[in-house]
Amino acid sequence: MQLDFDDMSDVINQRNKGCARSEVACFNGIVGWVNHCPLQRKELFVKLFSEVDLSSTNMSFLEMASQENLVKNNLLCANFLVQGSLMFIQRMSTSTFLLIGGTTEHEAVVYNIMSKETTQFPDLNIGRMKATSAKVGKRVFVIGGIAAGKTLLKSCEMLDLDQPDKWIVLPDMIQARHLCGSGLIAGQIYVTGGMNTYHLSSCEKFDIQANVWTRTENMLQKRCSHGCVVCNGLLYCIGGKKGTEHISSCECYDVESKKWKEIAPLNEPRRSMASVVLDGTIFAIGGIGHNKQTLSTVERYFPERNTWEYVAPLLLSCSRASACVLGTRLYVIGGSSGVASLKTVQQYDPDSDSWTICFEMKKATSSTTVVVV
Repeated sequence: MQLDFDDMSDVINQRNKGCARSEVACFNGIVGWVNHCPLQRKELFVKLFSEVDLSSTNMSFLEMASQENLVKNNLLCANFLVQGSLMFIQRMSTSTFLLIGGTTEHEAVVYNIMSKETTQFPDLNIGRMKATSAKVGKRVFVIGGIAAGKTLLKSCEMLDLDQPDKWIVLPDMIQARHLCGSGLIAGQIYVTGGMNTYHLSSCEKFDIQANVWTRTENMLQKRCSHGCVVCNGLLYCIGGKKGTEHISSCECYDVESKKWKEIAPLNEPRRSMASVVLDGTIFAIGGIGHNKQTLSTVERYFPERNTWEYVAPLLLSCSRASACVLGTRLYVIGGSSGVASLKTVQQYDPDSDSWTICFEMKKATSSTTVVVV
């Protein structure tokens, strides 16, 4: 409470941004700091409050914040709260995902989790399984994979959601790869590892504006069938397979320093998992374990603590599933039971740490890639 304004600003900027718990703690810390010396600090509240990402919180917090005197007695703060609430409502209203390729090969289908309705989008130019994807604004990029004839692909395609009449062919990657991962950072799509005729540690990035691929720093380990996400501006690669070994090791890449560093390993080796970021934490979901058993276990990584913790297991074990986040829920789509592909969409509620079956798709699918639309 003895911090000056600059020190308080530094503390706020070092938080785990975009995480509901961090934003709530940030708000409570700001209120406490101002109320410790209200006469000297009251006028500073507006600037500090404007740093809170209200859209990443929840409705109960927004209601509580609206009753805080420092907020409701200041017009600027009240406006910030209204804007944050509108952004929160918009985030919560997102209810569709686009499922691409996989065992459905050329297909691209939009699913609405509320209505359970589907919308068929144009087929891919090349049917592909085990590809990776990224969404940039209103554009969806699908990268690499393997064709139905087992041809490894370096080709890439893009669909403009404002004019979704056809997939546009993009420049090829430098190296053909499938079972790779990808993540978007600062207008660049980073593609990590995967498999060619051998397991890869190589990475490359696509400059969306320049429309060109360039090589970037190799991972510390060769890996394919790994999880890959972006969290707090860092690119994470999780588990996977190296040679015949299922691995638990994980690493992250800082685009500013251009360096990879090892982070805490998973509690158990897994490959062919689904991975997403929810509430500032990383989920590694299902997959195949070291004994080749299809897993139901789910682990959650807390970057600020550098630890993996188990959460509730899936209702249905699966590998080669896709996963995405809609609103405050996590969805695991299809996958393989180890015997057959699945039709189920499983939903995770982090508040109750529980899974439910959301709905069943018309077609069973696995080895697909997914983006939220």
